[in-house]
Amino acid sequence: KDLDRAKKNQEKLQKGNTFLKDVISGLKKRKESAEKKLTDMNEKHSVFQENILSMHNTLEELSSTCATLQSQKKIMKEKSCVMISNYESILDVINRSQQALREENIAFMDTVARLRQEN
Repeated sequence: KDLDRAKKNQEKLQKGNTFLKDVISGLKKRKESAEKKLTDMNEKHSVFQENILSMHNTLEELSSTCATLQSQKKIMKEKSCVMISNYESILDVINRSQQALREENIAFMDTVARLRQEN
């Protein structure tokens, strides 16, 4: 009787041990799977951080380029205003010279007409 009970207890212990081994094996597999997922997530996080840094650098470069273009635009506008002013001055001189030539031409024509009348 005691021997049968001992055998039954031993069988129960073996079944319990087998069950515990299966549970431990399952937990190990879950742990390995979780560690793999964590490694994958860490790699994705690292790539994400690199992408964010790259986008930040690109944004800084674009901001710098924009500032440079704004500065160049301002300089070009100023140069354009100066050129327009210069052209207006040149046109004014040309117009005054043209008016003076007209007046001289009229005076010359008057002189020619008077000289013809005298002859």
